[in-house]
Formats: sequence, C-alpha cells, structure tokens
Amino acid sequence: MARGMDDSPVIPLSEPKSFSSEHTLSDDTCDIEEIRKHLLVQSERVGQDLRLHGYSGRTVTLKIKFANFRTITRSRTFQDHTSSTPEIYRRATELLDQVDVRQKVRLVGVGVSNLSRGIRQLSMLDRRRQKKEMALDNAVDRLRQRHGTSIVMRGSIVEMIRKNDEKGQEK
Repeated sequence: MARGMDDSPVIPLSEPKSFSSEHTLSDDTCDIEEIRKHLLVQSERVGQDLRLHGYSGRTVTLKIKFANFRTITRSRTFQDHTSSTPEIYRRATELLDQVDVRQKVRLVGVGVSNLSRGIRQLSMLDRRRQKKEMALDNAVDRLRQRHGTSIVMRGSIVEMIRKNDEKGQEK
C-alpha cells in the first residue's frame, strides 16, 4: 500500500456532483458540424452514465479547448432535470451556438450537474416527446449493455468514425 498498489475497491465518500465526458480530437477543426458530432458522442456517454447510476441533472456545461489551449466553459441551468441523450445534446448545442468557433477546436466536452436521483417529473408541454426519448434511450442502453457499446450508433457518429478510419488509412 505504501507503494500505491492496492486492489481494494474505491468507495466514494459522497454522491457525485456531476457526470461529464470530453474528447481530444484527432485533428483540430473549426468545422461546426464535426464539432456537433463529437458533442453528440459526449452527450451519449454522459446520458448513459446518468441513467446507469439513476441520476438526472438540470445544469448542462459545454467545454471547448481551442488549438492555442485557451479553454472556455459555458453552462446553463434548466427548469427540468434530464438524463435524456437527445435533450442533453440539444442543451449543449444551444450553448455551442453561443460560442465563436473561428479558431480551431482541439477538445470538446459535455457535463451535467445539479443532480437529482430517482424518478423525475416530466414537463406537461413535452411529455410525449420525452417519453419516446426515454424509451429509446433505455432500449439503446440495454442493447449496449448486452452486446457492447458499438452495437447501436447514430448515423452521424458512424459517418464520423468512417471518415476518421479513411484518414488513418491515408497516413
């Protein structure tokens, strides 16, 4: 143990304050559609983690690191809690739309905080859409748990992976 080697499990002392995911891009870019695709991947990871641990959150945070290593974060707190991947993505893209992306981006991240645990109340206005999104998220989560994370992917993510594979073959 004195040498930092211990096989005992880590037991957190408190509840998590947030769930987040970030990714350093293989090539810096200022292509907003490419950035949105990476944002979707991060939103899926965060949403899946939230649902896996039984949380939902009200505050969504966007993290952008530019090629010159300048980092910005933008957060917004919403009235309703969510763990829905599409809703996290919508909220994160709203924040992205407020960022000037003329400089190349090297890292994209999404976080959800202001957490609540357990069943959440659906908004009366969007109840039908939210129920559909929750059902789809839960079905995708079950498939990924059973067959692996790459068994089900959104089309734009598959396209991004394919382009990255083609770039790797060219090098």
